[in-house]
Amino acid sequence: MRVYLGILLAVVLIILFVYIYIKYKDVFHPLAFFAILQFLRYVPFMISGESDTNVLIDDQGVGLLFVMEMITIGCVIFGYSLVKTNKNQHSRPLSIYCEKSNNITLGYSLFVIGMIGRLYFVVKTGGFSYIFSNIQLKQTLVSGEGYLLALGYLMTFGICILISEYSKNVKFKASQILIIFIMIIINVILLGVMSDRAPVLISLMMIVMAYHYKVKRIKLSSLFKPKVILLCVLLILFVVAMPLLRNSEGFDKYGSISNLLKSAIGNLESAPRWFSFVGRDIFVYENFNLDNFWFGKNILNFICSPLPRSIFPWKPPVDEGIYLANMVAGFNIQPPSNIYPINNSYPFSNQGIFYANFGLIGLIIGGIMIGAMYKYTYNILKSKKFNIVLIIISQVIIYKWSFTSHDMVGSLSLIVYLVLPLIIKNALFRKNNKSKKC
Repeated sequence: MRVYLGILLAVVLIILFVYIYIKYKDVFHPLAFFAILQFLRYVPFMISGESDTNVLIDDQGVGLLFVMEMITIGCVIFGYSLVKTNKNQHSRPLSIYCEKSNNITLGYSLFVIGMIGRLYFVVKTGGFSYIFSNIQLKQTLVSGEGYLLALGYLMTFGICILISEYSKNVKFKASQILIIFIMIIINVILLGVMSDRAPVLISLMMIVMAYHYKVKRIKLSSLFKPKVILLCVLLILFVVAMPLLRNSEGFDKYGSISNLLKSAIGNLESAPRWFSFVGRDIFVYENFNLDNFWFGKNILNFICSPLPRSIFPWKPPVDEGIYLANMVAGFNIQPPSNIYPINNSYPFSNQGIFYANFGLIGLIIGGIMIGAMYKYTYNILKSKKFNIVLIIISQVIIYKWSFTSHDMVGSLSLIVYLVLPLIIKNALFRKNNKSKKC
């Protein structure tokens, strides 16, 4: 039965994607991107997964998950339709970032600051060699360094701004293409130095969206070009290879990049596991009820997130996935507890966190909220003529945002790191900005 349900869900999501693409001619339309993410996160393991996050996947669990998925998809579409599009909307340009100004210096400055921040972390930690040899100690190495590590995203913001600036020319110069290519390589290496996949994927998605909206729209047919297929294969190998470094010997276990890639190729069948939310969502739907719903208690974790743990040792974890991992292991721990036997995390999906708090009602209302947020974000993006700053923010909302404390803190941090330099720049050059019309 699970195979049929997985295929049926795949058909529904493909129809949604194709319909949205035909209507809007935009592969990064929020609903199109939503369909892609839902497909990656649920379809493969619904069809063939045996266990996921220590949760056994059976026909009964997949059946329950399918029902909840259909409810979620329907509510997101309904929420999207509730927000009307004002076709006669004439909005003022985005005052915080004037695209008619020359922002090339800003782009390079953000990249250099982000690069220095990441390099400082590498040196402070012991250098590339020490990190690669002790990558299994990642949690210890990055502890307390969250704000410093987040500076690395300034590299991505700088690249996106440069793409936007260079797109003002009729055609990219060869030197500009080479510079951006080198910057992207540096960006990927420094963001992925701790064997992290998520920062690299988020960064690359921002860059691709910047190209899509500011240089040339990516058509569905272009995804089947040999170069694009090759890039996708390399990206999948990266997704598979990074977790392989998290072993007792670190990179030393493989000795060379070629050996690591060989191991990654041998583990390609595990790629869907790194996107899957099937096991944890099934666990949430089967085990949360009126006796243990959180009823919004995890908001305390979000409120306490800015507090330094060195001063407030009672501070609860920002990541609610710690509670879920402990519940899967048999420990009944709820927020805002800061005592947990297992220091591991199974991050919640959006629908999972809604259900864990308020059950089916939470799932329905949450889905509608997400859909409305997608439409509102897309409306603003179009009304501001796809301003590069809003492109980056919309990518954060579409790809990274969820109503978990962990993702809300991460998303808001990214937005603050983007907006704060712009505020500082505008304050320093206020007179020049007033003389220019955006």
